[in-house]
Amino acid sequence: MNLIILYIFLIIVIFAILGVKLDFKKVGFLKSFTITIIIVATGIFTGILPIYVGKCGDKAWYTYNIYNTARIYGKGKIALYDYNGLHWSGDGHELKTNLVSKNLKKVIIGKGITELDTEAFAYYTNLETIKFSQTVTSIGDSSFKNCSSVTKIKNIDNVSYIGYSAFSDCSQLKEITIPNDVSEIKAYTFKNCIQLSQITLNDNITSIERCAFYNCTNLQSIQLPNKLEEIESYAFESCTSLKEITIPESVTIIGKTPFYGCTKLNDIYIIGKSYANWTSSDDEFRKELGLDLERKLGGTSNTVIHWDE
Repeated sequence: MNLIILYIFLIIVIFAILGVKLDFKKVGFLKSFTITIIIVATGIFTGILPIYVGKCGDKAWYTYNIYNTARIYGKGKIALYDYNGLHWSGDGHELKTNLVSKNLKKVIIGKGITELDTEAFAYYTNLETIKFSQTVTSIGDSSFKNCSSVTKIKNIDNVSYIGYSAFSDCSQLKEITIPNDVSEIKAYTFKNCIQLSQITLNDNITSIERCAFYNCTNLQSIQLPNKLEEIESYAFESCTSLKEITIPESVTIIGKTPFYGCTKLNDIYIIGKSYANWTSSDDEFRKELGLDLERKLGGTSNTVIHWDE
């Protein structure tokens, strides 16, 4: 939508109204026109009037102001299609965006929006703040991939699905709490989140998938939930600040070296006797207990396995 035409029309309308209200003969044509321009300019420079309006879903649209803030309205699934100016929707129709500015800093998601599409905000490297509405229940695959200026993700309490690689390469992300209705940490979800130091997992998570926390080099500790059943291969690979971890009794499946490259991992605590029944998600690493298990888990030569009998 061309806002230049809209604003010209708005100027004409306001100017006409002012002309009647103020009386051109008393105020003067130039002064009335100047007042009109000031009103419109004030709206733009305060961010009230957007500089662009675009579509970002079948039933959703956004406004974009001079302060690089996008406000999203409507309902259903959305995506601010990214870096190359176009995106393929699920049904094969090419969708194009008019918002290609890499300067996007803030997104405000309005009530009624329920789902973020694949790569909805991916590669917006200047994006710092996302305000979620309570109607958002799904964060799609790679939704915030490489949003390298985001530091916190908040107000996602009603989200029940966080997709594959959703926050990968968010290199400034420092903390996040996983909502109660999310049951899986998908593969690569927090890959290369090198500043992530605080993450709270809910008690309903049953699976941590492959490379979910790969190269989270600032993560020193993480409490695994008591309903966790599976830790897939390389789940915590190269978490070089991780010092200890406790594997709850509920875990029955361990993948290939989930703690490989965790150079400061001194202690692995294994709770209960469920480890006697462990199988592996990688057939090559179906090992017996003891030293074989230590090699299977990864860690370093200094890592101590603590068995809770």
